[in-house]
Amino acid sequence: MKKNNIILVLIFAFILTGCESDLVTILDEYNPPYSIKAVPTNNAIIISFISGVLASDFAGFNIYISPTLTSFQQTNDALTNSQGFLPTIFQNNHVRELFEITIPGTYPNGTLYNIAVTAYGTNSLAENSFIETKIDAVLPVIPRPEGSIPITGNVAINIPGAGIVANRVGNTIIPAAPYKIQYFSTQSNFNDIIIITNNDFATDFDTIPMPTSLNGLYILYNNTSLVKLWITEIAGNDITFRWAVQNQATRWNGV
Repeated sequence: MKKNNIILVLIFAFILTGCESDLVTILDEYNPPYSIKAVPTNNAIIISFISGVLASDFAGFNIYISPTLTSFQQTNDALTNSQGFLPTIFQNNHVRELFEITIPGTYPNGTLYNIAVTAYGTNSLAENSFIETKIDAVLPVIPRPEGSIPITGNVAINIPGAGIVANRVGNTIIPAAPYKIQYFSTQSNFNDIIIITNNDFATDFDTIPMPTSLNGLYILYNNTSLVKLWITEIAGNDITFRWAVQNQATRWNGV
């Protein structure tokens, strides 16, 4: 009888060990968000990233943002949701996909913010009863004004907050001094280009005419401000530009 009891205890212990092992495996399947981008908009910020967490206890994403901190204490510095709890953004989609989340709150233009994002979930087996991916990168971003402007014929391209940045002459755009220009060919999205890595005013920006094309994206620079132009419509002699102005280019090479 005693032998049978011992066998039962061993079988029970094996079952418990197997269950616990499965839960630990689930915890280990948290993958951090990647391809993270900080996208500036008008008095707002979008955080863009790819994620696909497989764990059943995954709850969503925590977002960190500060105008002063350059590193964050997890999870104390995370934004809480509208109910005052974590995660910042509820999400239970386990399929890998691109997320573009507007960060809750208002973030005035011209202010530099540092942001980060993590995947977050709750589990009683984890330390502190939650699991959160580590912050791999803290990204700077400065919100800036943007808008749309239609022009007809050969006229100056006068952008609010930047002045005359270029002139439209036929099927070309010619930068207006002191601005110089880079042409990034056609882009599918206004925010396909945010960070300007070729930012040497003397060698990377030109004074020569650039061709106009639908969805063509242009960056102009005057050593202080960055201006982004994206052609959203061409109808005969009319062109419509979407524009953005970053007057803090000396602090952050993004627009």
